[in-house]
Amino acid sequence: QNRRVKTVQLPAMRGRITDRDGRILADNRRVLSIVVDRKSIQRRTERTAIFERLSGVLQVSVPDMEDRYSGKTAELYEPVLPLPLADDVTEEQAAFLRERAEDYPGVDVQESWQRVYRYAPLASNIIGYLGRISAEEMASIRARYDDIFAACAISPAAFEHIPDSRRFQDVPPAERRAFYDRLYDEPGFGIWLANFAEIFIDEQANAEISAYIADRIRQRVKDPKIAEQLIPKDHGFGIQRLPLETNYFETYNRDNVELVNSKATPIEQITATGLRTSEREFEFDIIVYATGFDAFTGAYDRIDIRGVGGQKLRDKWADGPVTYLGMLVSGFPNMVMLGGPQTAAANFPRGSEIAVEWITPLLDHMRAGGNTRFDAKPEAEQAWCEAVKATYQGLLMSKAQSWITGYNSNLDGHEYGHTRYNIFATGGVEYAKHLRAAAEGGYRGIAFS
Repeated sequence: QNRRVKTVQLPAMRGRITDRDGRILADNRRVLSIVVDRKSIQRRTERTAIFERLSGVLQVSVPDMEDRYSGKTAELYEPVLPLPLADDVTEEQAAFLRERAEDYPGVDVQESWQRVYRYAPLASNIIGYLGRISAEEMASIRARYDDIFAACAISPAAFEHIPDSRRFQDVPPAERRAFYDRLYDEPGFGIWLANFAEIFIDEQANAEISAYIADRIRQRVKDPKIAEQLIPKDHGFGIQRLPLETNYFETYNRDNVELVNSKATPIEQITATGLRTSEREFEFDIIVYATGFDAFTGAYDRIDIRGVGGQKLRDKWADGPVTYLGMLVSGFPNMVMLGGPQTAAANFPRGSEIAVEWITPLLDHMRAGGNTRFDAKPEAEQAWCEAVKATYQGLLMSKAQSWITGYNSNLDGHEYGHTRYNIFATGGVEYAKHLRAAAEGGYRGIAFS
């Protein structure tokens, strides 16, 4: 009675997705599970009797059900919630138990829907399997949470990936190639973030990994001319934001997919039936606009945020963001940003966790002193901006046409060469050191009143 039960509002069920050939890419599947109310079988003798009867019906051994009752699976469920004993049972098994409910007290049939990706094997290059995750797999992942968070805490990018500790030059070329092969074939960001650190700062190292990636693209795309168009020529690998992809390059091997180079044949007009380039017209049912975004400051600029004396935040940031530790802005008291500009270039959920763990003691410190207002000091703000600029020094990405430098050809003031220092570029570990120093120093960069 004293336990709090969490209510979760589920999103609306999505429909079936098919490709142009009618093949099912994603669909919904009804799943039946057998669950038990643990309060009804707390006595071992009662539990064993129920499990023995269920074993014949479900073809699940009594030890397996006992393991679910008292093992890691049970830890995933609050005691007040039904505990799954068998997943994905047949309609016949479910009907049998429903008809004989009196013989199986506390046992029930639970219905759920699962999103099924028929092309799930193609998704192996993302962070894992996109289809169903079994209870055992999920239990294994949850059992590793402490290890995962610990790895993220010592990773500059706050992922499980940690840069290789060897010097690029110390590893023979053949061994480097084998290393690249292993990283490339693994799921996740390993080829980017578990690679040699020199790929971000050394032209030679970056040129080698860029050439390697180009070779892998050529292997995956059948038409050599199309492959060359898909290989980046204006930046090295990992210098601009790297997207995860699943068989993206293989898409261009399909006979119903065409690549149009909009640099060679620019789009001239959107028409009533599609669009027209300098070379020809295209008819489309749908046009997806991928025109970039106003990174970090754009969302804030769209809100009329005003500080002391009516100063507008968008005016203060007209030439680029100015913050203290990426969370406070001088002249805008009691305003805190999580995931705003000039925070760490890292996995944002983990970065937000660091921020919350710093802001919470700050608020406690303010209230303990009998204060109700905090504001970053101008000199502290300026010092942080200089520290952020310093992190760009020596990094190849400082020359990139990307959101990291604030580049967006669709926005005034975001032209190439006008660098906006959007991130603390050396990552989450170094950023956390600055936060600790600020707190241990008694928050000297902040004025309380």
